[in-house]
Amino acid sequence: MRRRRRLTGAARLAERRVESLDIFLGVLGFFTALVLLSTLVAEVRGEDALVKALVLAVLVVLVVIVVRMRRVLTQRLDRVLAEEGRG
Repeated sequence: MRRRRRLTGAARLAERRVESLDIFLGVLGFFTALVLLSTLVAEVRGEDALVKALVLAVLVVLVVIVVRMRRVLTQRLDRVLAEEGRG
């Protein structure tokens, strides 16, 4: 089993940011799923669901934003790792 080389400097900082975003994305996704379920139940029962639907829309937009941020940070991490590999 090969051990991963320990990251330092900018690479470690970028990796920590990606890890933090992963955790935040997981929590955000969990609550988005709960609000989706709650909105669906309210719609099926015929209850007022406007506020729940608006909250769901905001959460979905936040998920999209965080996924895009993660993609940018992952690309940056790959670039930093490629530069360290050359050096």
